[in-house]
Amino acid sequence: MIQNIANEFYSWVRIETWNSCHTLDQERFYSCLKKIFSKLGTNIDFEQFAEALTIVINDLRPKMCQRYKEREIKEYAKAAAGAADYLRFTK
Repeated sequence: MIQNIANEFYSWVRIETWNSCHTLDQERFYSCLKKIFSKLGTNIDFEQFAEALTIVINDLRPKMCQRYKEREIKEYAKAAAGAADYLRFTK
């Protein structure tokens, strides 16, 4: 499952501005989540998102500062898990 999640994140992290707060980058992030949830459901937790993001970011952004990388992984995994929780609990 982790690799399936990671595969969806590649299209987003591949874009140079992937972690900006720009509307288009946020839209790409949530578009990835929509694909993940439609394929795998919403029973995905923070740790699974974090592991998938770690795979993708280490692969595509190997020179990124480790502390910054960890912060970004935590931030986006938390947002993804929050979206999954919202969808799961409001069905």
